[in-house]
Amino acid sequence: MSKVWHIIAEMNREGAEPNTPPTREYYAVASSDQVKAVQILQNRRSLFEANLTVMGEASPDFIAKFEMKEGEIFLIGTYS
Repeated sequence: MSKVWHIIAEMNREGAEPNTPPTREYYAVASSDQVKAVQILQNRRSLFEANLTVMGEASPDFIAKFEMKEGEIFLIGTYS
């Protein structure tokens, strides 16, 4: 079974006023390796320049509920 990592992507909004808080997107990424999970998100064109922070591993209940497979990405939510 693959591990699932919770990762936050922070991005500055194009054309936003100075001092505007960044947009945050919360992801779950299935990968046996934490570094590879970050690379999976960095390979997405929209997240190439995002600041990515690994928040930790998902619980076994989360993994069982969403049945994620290696390499899958799930956008949990966006906060801006």
